Amino acid sequence: MTKPSELDDDQWQSVMEGLLLAQYSLVLGAGASMGSTNAAGHELPTGNGLRDELLAEYDIPDDGAGNLRLVYDLAATIAQNSGGTAPKDFICPRFTHCTVPDWYADLVAVPWRMIWNLNIDDVATRAFQDRYKSRAKQQLSSLSWRDPWNATRNPMDRVSMVHLHGDSLSRDLVFGSLEYLAAAKEGGAAHKIFWDEWSSGVPVVAVGASLDDELDLAAPLLSRVDSERPRLVVKPSFTEYEEFRFKQSGIIAVRMKAEEFFRSVADDTEAALARIGEDQAIESTGGINPLAMAFYREFRSPTYRADRWHDIYDGDEPTWQDLRDNLPFERTLVERLSPSEPFRPKGLNVLAFHGELSGTTTAEMSYLHEVENAGVGILEHNGDVTLNAKAIHWMAKVGMRKVLRVERLVEFVDAVSELEALCARSGVAITLVTSVRTARLPQLKLRLGDSLIAAHVVDDLEGDEVGRLLAKLDSKKRLNVLAGMPRAEQVKYLQRRHRSSLVDGLAAITRGRSFAARYEEAYADVTDPVEIQVLRLLLTASEVRHEIPMGVLARAVDADFRTLNEVLSSERLSRLAQVTAARVSVRHMGLAAEAAKRTLSVEDRRAATTALARALGPYVQPMAITLRTREVTFVARLMDARRIVEAFGSETAAEFYDDLEADFQWNSRFWEQRALAELESEAPRWSRAEAWAREAVRRHEDGLSLNTLATVLLRGAVVTGTLDEDAFFEGLDTVDAARVQTADRVTEHPYITALHYLRRGRAVARDEAQRRRIDAVFNFWRVEVERSAAWSHAGMRLDMERAISEYVNGM
Repeated sequence: MTKPSELDDDQWQSVMEGLLLAQYSLVLGAGASMGSTNAAGHELPTGNGLRDELLAEYDIPDDGAGNLRLVYDLAATIAQNSGGTAPKDFICPRFTHCTVPDWYADLVAVPWRMIWNLNIDDVATRAFQDRYKSRAKQQLSSLSWRDPWNATRNPMDRVSMVHLHGDSLSRDLVFGSLEYLAAAKEGGAAHKIFWDEWSSGVPVVAVGASLDDELDLAAPLLSRVDSERPRLVVKPSFTEYEEFRFKQSGIIAVRMKAEEFFRSVADDTEAALARIGEDQAIESTGGINPLAMAFYREFRSPTYRADRWHDIYDGDEPTWQDLRDNLPFERTLVERLSPSEPFRPKGLNVLAFHGELSGTTTAEMSYLHEVENAGVGILEHNGDVTLNAKAIHWMAKVGMRKVLRVERLVEFVDAVSELEALCARSGVAITLVTSVRTARLPQLKLRLGDSLIAAHVVDDLEGDEVGRLLAKLDSKKRLNVLAGMPRAEQVKYLQRRHRSSLVDGLAAITRGRSFAARYEEAYADVTDPVEIQVLRLLLTASEVRHEIPMGVLARAVDADFRTLNEVLSSERLSRLAQVTAARVSVRHMGLAAEAAKRTLSVEDRRAATTALARALGPYVQPMAITLRTREVTFVARLMDARRIVEAFGSETAAEFYDDLEADFQWNSRFWEQRALAELESEAPRWSRAEAWAREAVRRHEDGLSLNTLATVLLRGAVVTGTLDEDAFFEGLDTVDAARVQTADRVTEHPYITALHYLRRGRAVARDEAQRRRIDAVFNFWRVEVERSAAWSHAGMRLDMERAISEYVNGM
């Protein structure tokens, strides 16, 4: 079987790689069910065939009858007026217990990112769960569009299929005009996520779908979006109009039957696996090793792309193209691994470049560029989900020797800790490289022992760094205001006038003012209401160091994609924001965050935070929380209690959580942060804090929710200077329950909470009897601390030993 003739070799190779790595979403149209029969042995009706059946069933004249949607509307009206059978009840039995076409054997052998089903039949469900269950690469979860959670991020062995127009079992159909309007207006998580993903360039294969009569999906389907991989519609034939329409939307029309297309995929699978990069991706049986596939799904080679507005000398974060063009200058760093030998003999190495607006990312990427020049490969984590520790470890065990760059590694510290333990047992050498703000470095130190190598990138230029910076600017003809000055004067300009500060000095040279000022000036000048909203959202997102998914941004500003793209392509925003098909972000997170604090009012920041949290809401669901997806970590940082109180004040913080209760009330972490926000106040409202914390436990009882409740009870019991004995010992019982719940995890939280409040409780105990009772509980915890999994981690052990010493010294 040959590849589709509409694709050249490079395009087909890209499609195959994307399919095998579960990067493609599948859209199933009516053509994907052609040839199937229902429980009565009849072929599934086409749209016109179903229309004709409705005409006959409801005695509707067929002279000049409209399309299926209009006939369905009229049938619904007739049924309502006469009290007869509703059309959905007439339709659904015709689409149940369907037979599965033979070619589905090849379709289920492909791992999918997501399946969007426009049909109401159970053909695909029966293919995965019955007829071809043994061939399926993934376990299918079949959902209706009204279901609250629709996971687009799944482990490689699972996939969600959402019936966007309902299914024959739930009967939550979208057939009539009013139903289409309701789906488009209300939508569930499914429609919002479909719009986001289609408009963000997620690769798609649509099978047997014309995509021309879905009113609820019209907005995204009409937009042209660039995708990293080809987007395909597969049908046996296309009219000239259809082919032209798809071309305008950036979609390739593939003239093939579904069975021919998927046979081509099956025939090329083994060769495509070999091209992916590692021989170990193929097992001896010729199958796909799931750990290898999971690894390659997460990691990819560095991306080089041109951007006419990007300028590293004008305060933009570096790109790989900057390194290729030799633009950064060399910093002096003592603590780092040799670029020519970035692996220690055994175990995990985490090289963390840290600083505060000091060129940290540039130093990190410059080091990685040296590593690559020394002949060692580099791969980057895509950031969509947390690290898969087992996949990384397995790849290293079978010989993978590449340095792995992980942005925002501090958000995946649990997975890094797991990887450290795996490497300690096996002796396998793995190197992760990241950059992090110095303020967040303790989170890594707490969880990692000797694995962590911290390379401090200071703001001030030291030694001959001033000379190297000037030489680099001179070679690139970017001395600007210093051009023509003697070198000694140039050095004096940086050392004295700007105190050798890299950021301030470079800004003065290239702009004559601070880099952050460009964000402030743009915000002051902008007048277009959509542009103002976009800039507020980008500045707010920069405070928590996150990009905004394109679809989420569109929903947060309540703008269609055409309008949003026009705003983002304006000269002002093009200079401030970098845009891909999938995401939008400011050009320098740290500088924009500084500008946000000086520029946005409390009300602006609150409104932007609320809009972003709401727009991200559909992505926050149990599987996404387990996988620590990009959207989940984004929401968690946005809604963090300490950030909210610091940014808004305690009263406004309470109103902020009130506003979002309807969106996140199912989530225990929401109630935890709401409770902790009360504690951050100068005058905590204890009854509210306790109520929110108990609600968190009611929603989901685990170590985190129990520890939050314990913290509220224990702090309230000691805060007045007189021990509230009942609340105090209930709090100790609760934190012990948290310990039991987290016994199989590496965490210090329940132990530190218990030891800290035991010390404070003893200090305010009313008599010796109370102190002896507290001492007895302390002795219990002292034993449990040394039994905990956290005791073997140097950073956590140090914290717990310090807490024990503070208690003993206070006796």
